[in-house]
This record gives sequence, structure tokens and C-alpha cells, in this order.
Amino acid sequence: MCPNVDPMPQMTSFVQVRGSIPFFWYQEPDPLIPKPRIVLDRERDVPAHATRRHFARLFRKYSSPIYSLNLTKADNKREETVASEYRNFVNVVLNKELPPAFRVNFIHYDVKKAKKTEGKLFPK
Repeated sequence: MCPNVDPMPQMTSFVQVRGSIPFFWYQEPDPLIPKPRIVLDRERDVPAHATRRHFARLFRKYSSPIYSLNLTKADNKREETVASEYRNFVNVVLNKELPPAFRVNFIHYDVKKAKKTEGKLFPK
């Protein structure tokens, strides 16, 4: 063993996994509506197995803590459809099933609103 090497090093890393909200949802394409409404397909996965698998994969691959940064617009009714479902699932369902050390940290951050109200992207 090397004398100057810590046998119990503490390490950290940051990994960003960018993607869609892990629920079954869709938008009906319509040439007359540039931003069609968002429809949740709750019947496709009632017990939310796919969403649970999504987080299980993240825990297996990266361990904890996991931060879920929701970047949907806070005042957009279309996006709020999936954003509120996601927030409620993580905070009300998933985190109650997980031990405290593995609870998902759910953060909603509206970039557009922050830029408009604060004049900058991130608070000091």
C-alpha cells in the first residue's frame, strides 16, 4: 500500500441524463394547432412500472443521491399536465417507497421565468 494514498477516498461525480418525463404521454399532431395539447396515457401503465424501472436503472447505474431537475415551464398549462403528474409521482408515491437515503430530490426550475424575474439564469 502506498503511504500517501487514502485507503478510503471520497469521490463524487456529476452525470446529466437528459430526456423526456418518464411517463406515457403523447400529442395529437394537427397542422392547425402548432402546440397540440399533451395527453397522459394513464391506462397504458397504471402501476407506473416504466417510471419505476427508469429510476431503478438510474439507482443501479449511478447510486444516490439522484436529483430530478424538471425544466418545464411553470405557467404553461400544456406542460403542467405531465409536470404535475411527474412531481406527484416522485414526491407522493416513489419517495414513500424508498429508504430516506435513496429518496429522489425533485427540483422544478423554470429557466424562462427565472430569466424574466431575476434577469439572470441562476440565483446567487
